[in-house]
Amino acid sequence: FQLGTKNPSGINSDTYVDFIVGSTFDYSKPGEFDVVLMNPPYLRNDNKVVEITDDQKCGMINAINGELGSNFVSDAGQPNLYFYFVNWAHHYLKTGGIAGYLLMAKFLNSVAGTHLKTHLLNDLVSMVFYPHDYFEGFKVTTCIVIIQKGCSGDQVNFLKIGRAHV
Repeated sequence: FQLGTKNPSGINSDTYVDFIVGSTFDYSKPGEFDVVLMNPPYLRNDNKVVEITDDQKCGMINAINGELGSNFVSDAGQPNLYFYFVNWAHHYLKTGGIAGYLLMAKFLNSVAGTHLKTHLLNDLVSMVFYPHDYFEGFKVTTCIVIIQKGCSGDQVNFLKIGRAHV
């Protein structure tokens, strides 16, 4: 995004860049992208500071169901808001396309994360873990999840980044 807005001439002329402003759920472009990178919002389903209305949640679920025919979010009980985005983003990928998600790591060990793990498992390629304070100023422990649409998911790479001891 920064390259495209600050230095458009630095982008290879064969590269197609698609910037859309607005809700991702309002734009259906199934199977059009080779790469999706996402740092979705980490808001609890019941967040009172930045409240997501029932109408907004219903709109997101309707978009997911309309495009994908099913969703894991409805089965997750009280899903975190990023569940909606991960469920939806998969449809943007071409077969063989790769997505990288920066996700809250707590889904790995929570009952609510069961459906998200199941959703990711078939296409999972790699998971990257790093110290909880890796991103200065943020208190959320995250991990990077990399999927490839249509891969077998039978070999997953795990990388744990540590701090150098000097």
